Amino acid sequence: MAVLILENTSDAEVERVRLELPDDAILLFHEAALKLVSQRTFGYVLFPLIPGILGLSSGGDRYGQAIFGAMGVIGLGLGIPNAVIASRSNRHLGDFFREVAWASILLGPGRTRRGLIFLRSRDPYATVPIRVIDRNATEGRSLELVCPGRPPR
Repeated sequence: MAVLILENTSDAEVERVRLELPDDAILLFHEAALKLVSQRTFGYVLFPLIPGILGLSSGGDRYGQAIFGAMGVIGLGLGIPNAVIASRSNRHLGDFFREVAWASILLGPGRTRRGLIFLRSRDPYATVPIRVIDRNATEGRSLELVCPGRPPR
């Protein structure tokens, strides 16, 4: 993910045409980026489900059924709130990504546009050169940018 800020310093309107990326990088829509970072709520359902199944499969062992039943109740108390919180967090993150994602619009003279672009590269540590190609009424222009890679740990 990178923040792209463009300012139109010319006297005419400018329209961004496209972003050119190297072959090993792709530009993602905000929905695809959200799928990569969203929490999986189904995992929280397993908190009460697994002890419940183990309690039922323990046969006539009342001690084992009681332990697994208690673990299922505790898992239910932990799993359901966590699933609700994760679902809400995913929704809020999706709304944020949609609101701040880069959109191609006409950029008037002296105006600035800022938005997030979502990138995926084979090597997360490598820098990604980006070429912003835009045009206005009189000429085509391009801007070369470099998006830094993730620093190694």
